[in-house]
Amino acid sequence: MARTVILNEPDLEEAGKTLQELLDRGAWISLYGSCMVEYEGRGYSKSTWGDKHIMIKPSGSIIIHGYKGFRPENWQPDNSVFTVETREYLVIKSIRKKPRETLNVICRKIHGLMALEEFETGEFVMYVDEHEIRDYLIKNPEIIEQGFRPVKKEKPVEPGFIDIYGMDSSGVPVVVEIKRVKASVEAVKQLEKYILALEKHGVKARGILVAPGFTESAIKEAYRARIKLVPIDPLEIRKRLSRRDLRRRRLTDYF
Repeated sequence: MARTVILNEPDLEEAGKTLQELLDRGAWISLYGSCMVEYEGRGYSKSTWGDKHIMIKPSGSIIIHGYKGFRPENWQPDNSVFTVETREYLVIKSIRKKPRETLNVICRKIHGLMALEEFETGEFVMYVDEHEIRDYLIKNPEIIEQGFRPVKKEKPVEPGFIDIYGMDSSGVPVVVEIKRVKASVEAVKQLEKYILALEKHGVKARGILVAPGFTESAIKEAYRARIKLVPIDPLEIRKRLSRRDLRRRRLTDYF
């Protein structure tokens, strides 16, 4: 069971003593304070006084955030070594050996200190996005259907873009819609709109919806509309993708 340690506006001596004990025990630490940060190594940087959020992880990394933005103002990687000194200020020093880098966090006031011990590590799983799934299916069309032949990706139609447009083994046009999460009835209706848009131009096409799963309403609507449902495992696709096939992603890509 996780155990927490919380200090609200401790004096510098109390904060320094507690911080050193937490570091020795390998705790996961969050500290808020009025701090100045100095870095020296492959370059040199120094911040002015300001409120900072300092996070120190059991792996030996330190991350420092200001009040805005999602990027850290400064950081040191895993396996850094820490020392804590309390004199006029509370000084947290993080040292990286190779290459030699030193990060000093100098605090004149601690607003709060919180630490978590005996925590659950959990597991992080990175899935693929729809573009990576689409490109993988184009290279492995038999996953969609035996005999399926991709013709065009991102084919424009009046309501939007068809993920994959192709032909089945009988030469019938096929519209493939891909979802990286469980598909709802809205995904089925979206696919229907693409099929109807092609019919206006004299193309009678079938629809195939590819997703990790389908809601009950999506299954009922797909049956009514004669749309084929093909389940996939995004994690398995990721395992099969080579590193060069995986796009470099940022957190903001999902928003």
